[in-house]
Amino acid sequence: MTTQLVMAQEDLPQTTRLSVSAENKSLRDVLIEIAKQSNIRFVFNDALVDGKTITCRMDQLPKEEAIQQIMNQADISYRIMPIELIVLYNEDTGDPILGEGTIPITEKPKSFIPIEFTIPSLTQNYIPDYPAEAMMDGLEGSVEMNLLVDEDGTVGKAVVVRSSGFSILDDAAIQFAKKLKYNPAQKQGRPIEVWVSRVMHYQLVDRSFVPKEYMTTITSLIGSVDETQGKERDRILKTILDRYEGLAKYLANYPNLNYNEYLQRIIRSDILEEWKALWKNWPLHYLLFHDFVLRYPDQEDLNRRAIDHLTYYMKKDIENARKRPGMDERQEVLRDLFLQKSQQFLEKALHSTMTEHDGNHTEQLVMQDG
Repeated sequence: MTTQLVMAQEDLPQTTRLSVSAENKSLRDVLIEIAKQSNIRFVFNDALVDGKTITCRMDQLPKEEAIQQIMNQADISYRIMPIELIVLYNEDTGDPILGEGTIPITEKPKSFIPIEFTIPSLTQNYIPDYPAEAMMDGLEGSVEMNLLVDEDGTVGKAVVVRSSGFSILDDAAIQFAKKLKYNPAQKQGRPIEVWVSRVMHYQLVDRSFVPKEYMTTITSLIGSVDETQGKERDRILKTILDRYEGLAKYLANYPNLNYNEYLQRIIRSDILEEWKALWKNWPLHYLLFHDFVLRYPDQEDLNRRAIDHLTYYMKKDIENARKRPGMDERQEVLRDLFLQKSQQFLEKALHSTMTEHDGNHTEQLVMQDG
């Protein structure tokens, strides 16, 4: 369980330090010791702490860091409230009294005094952007941040407290955090500033589509085609087409990723020549299907599949290009060039004949070389 922390703006001074030495000492006794060293008060359900022990050695450690280490070891979540109060709770079961009492640790909870304090909550679900460059390089990691949520619910400050190890992910997390909008925290019915913790996890859906790893697999498969015959060759070709289809489906969710630089290593030179004006700036991964059909003309069934995918993804790209908003002048030039080239390609390379059947039209496509 990850410790969830909420710190109020009027929290205890950061100069407060704690010294704790414990060897399999009960968590209750450790909390009592902390309470004696400071004016911190703890609120908890007895069942939450009973039976838990702590082993630690801390010498003049900042109180926030000391408490976080102890709670992490005990696998207990907590909230730092105003008026020098810390509430312990079980995140999974939503246990106890979340903010319902102010009973000092040295007393048995018998009754509770209500505290009118609510924590901030997001106004909607936000979907973060995974930096394209990080995805292409296969970078993953988690960014832990402290966010200052202002009285109006906006994020006034965002500070990385634990890096992902990659500045591109840390920067993306900060930029994302600053766009968040919260229902502000309230104390006694009025909005207040609070610090909240948030962890951003950047994890790839499928590492096999990281360009370098993908190309290693595909290059190996293509190289083995000429070394095999019969059913084994057919199996390898089917695997290649399956991988092409997988990549096309994957990239349909990430239209800003451009794999052209990597795919040019395996796509036929005549195809590259035909699309050279767009190759550096417009993702054209579906041309893998064109390459497959021209490279393996004896594979009738697989080629039919390849043609279907080629036409589907190209037409989808045409549709999206026509609707793409907010383009600058350079992007508009590229879009117009793409629309012109793709229409010419469909007319030249994919000759369709229309046959009528029960009032419906079935499109039969034949790929031609040249």
